[in-house]
Amino acid sequence: MAARMSSKTIVDAICRSRKQLVSVVNYGTSSAHGTELDVIARGWLYDSLWIATRSAPDDAKLGSIAAAVEEVGDEAMETNVANAESTIDGATAESEVVDDVAAEQRRQILDTVAASEGFFKHQQRGEPDLSYEEKREIAEKTRVDYEVDFHVTEIERRSRRGSSRALSVQTKNRRYEALERLKTGGEYFSDKEMRRRNPLLFEQMIGRYMTEKEKLDLDKMDFSTLTFSGLLMEHIDRNEVTSLRRQQQDLEEATFEESDSDSEEEECEDDAPHVSATEKRLLRNEFMNTMYESFLSGKDKDYDYDSVDNNADFDSLQTRQHDEEEKYFDAEEPEILDTVA
Repeated sequence: MAARMSSKTIVDAICRSRKQLVSVVNYGTSSAHGTELDVIARGWLYDSLWIATRSAPDDAKLGSIAAAVEEVGDEAMETNVANAESTIDGATAESEVVDDVAAEQRRQILDTVAASEGFFKHQQRGEPDLSYEEKREIAEKTRVDYEVDFHVTEIERRSRRGSSRALSVQTKNRRYEALERLKTGGEYFSDKEMRRRNPLLFEQMIGRYMTEKEKLDLDKMDFSTLTFSGLLMEHIDRNEVTSLRRQQQDLEEATFEESDSDSEEEECEDDAPHVSATEKRLLRNEFMNTMYESFLSGKDKDYDYDSVDNNADFDSLQTRQHDEEEKYFDAEEPEILDTVA
């Protein structure tokens, strides 16, 4: 815990500054050097407040101290100084309690770690197991381990970001890496899954231009491995897609205030205009880019973004090499170099 001046020392310093302040100001009012002395007096006042600010546990509790300094009457000064001293004593006591709690929590953590069967260090074959005291000593030293410091700093950085919606460069890079992996493996960006996430846009840009065979292939189910629960889930998914599409249609109609009736819309969908293969490809590319952007922006509601944003496994090889170089050149303490070696 950082050393603090006692409340009596703080108040005594303020009293001395207060008396000097009153003397100088009184002298300055009848002197040709009044302005000069007023500046000096203000300097003493600021010095006393600086002492209180640097020494008191909580800046928010310095109101009574400032009031004590500003009072002119000696009687009022004594009363306010007493109040200030009481305030500082209370704040200091609270701070000491917090420090004691933190120390106890730290002791409990070290005790729990030392009593565990976790990995502490590499040992030679036949070497006796580490004792409780040895484990605790190793755990104590990890407080200055560069890897621990790195993760603590990372947690603090995220907490400072708070509720900001702005994505960090690191988060963007990790999501892009996850996107590349999903594009080359899995079903996340298959027609079926993308239709489930955005059925209206899929129908407008791809579905309405598909042939009957393509539509049948899209909805085809593999009955050879289908179970009753799988069939039930497929039915539920299709109902959800239909419901979501209706909601999107209603929202679109409300936005653009279309006057066409439902029957006219259905007729329009049935009589989709003929488009060339090149136009189909352009529409598909535009749809895919929209879905990619939705993923990168964090708009896919069912996706677990925390598994990507907080996962260093999604840092690209180039990014990892750059980070390792920075760690190496930033390392100043010998024990950090030993740990890396």
